[in-house]
Order: sequence, then C-alpha cells, then structure tokens
Amino acid sequence: MSAEGTSSADAALGIPSNSDAARGPDAPHAAAVTRQVNELEAERAELELVLDTLRQLEEDMVWAASDNGEEARRPRRCWQQVGDVLVERRLDELRDSLQDQRERLVAVVQQLSRQLQQRTSDS
Repeated sequence: MSAEGTSSADAALGIPSNSDAARGPDAPHAAAVTRQVNELEAERAELELVLDTLRQLEEDMVWAASDNGEEARRPRRCWQQVGDVLVERRLDELRDSLQDQRERLVAVVQQLSRQLQQRTSDS
C-alpha cells in the first residue's frame, strides 16, 4: 500500500487514489488540457522540423539552360497535404504559412498553459 492508502494495483486498474479525490472536480479537465498542450507541442515540434528542412532549400531552382549558357529559373514548388488533398504552393508561400501556423500554435499553448496554472493555483 502507498502512503495515500491505495496499492499500485489499484492505480494500474484506474482506481483513483485519495490524492486524486482531493484534487476535486477540475482534475479531469486539467488532465484533458495537459494532454491537449502536449499534442500541440508535438505538432509544433513537427512544424519546426519541416521549417528547418525548408530553410535549407533555395527559393528558385534552375528550370532550363539555354544554348548560350543562361539559366532560366523558376520558383521552387512544394506540396502540402491539407486533409485528403495535396496542394501545390511556392516555397516562400508554404514557408510563410507554416511560420504563421507555428506562431498560432505557440500562442494557443501559452494560453492553455496559463489557464491550467490558474486552475491549479485556484484549487
């Protein structure tokens, strides 16, 4: 038995301990918010990986070389999956869009973290 009066078997079965009951009715909400924050942080980390990869690419790529040796360049194209659809975009458009998305995710995570801290400090 642990100090709270429940065994590790009770915890494995999902039986709440005395400390869980003492946390009150906000405990499930706090756990849900914590899970959501963790999911958003994972998504932000994935966006960072994509952005790091895109930063290494040149904006333009050589499209064709003419007979006199001049290179024709065109904007690099990327594809992004949105739902079930692949969308073609220019590299600069995609990079800007992903940076905006990352900033929004960071703002939401900060807001949820503040709410979580307020709820736990109010309890």
